[in-house]
Amino acid sequence: MIWFSAVSHREDPRVSLDGVPAPCHEVDSLFETVLLIKPVGDAMKLEIVKCDSCKLDPGTILMLDPSTMLIKKG
Repeated sequence: MIWFSAVSHREDPRVSLDGVPAPCHEVDSLFETVLLIKPVGDAMKLEIVKCDSCKLDPGTILMLDPSTMLIKKG
């Protein structure tokens, strides 16, 4: 098992069929789980793009407090 991060650029429209953005879109079959973290206002949006063993469905979005990275209440 390995964990790593990659930087995606909003100007780059390339995505895999599962929604994995470039630069990982061509090797998305190698990943069991793909998460995207994006700033949104005064929070961070954590989106589950792909997860083969999660109890949450792909497309699920959690909002995180940027200072603690803990889940914010809705």
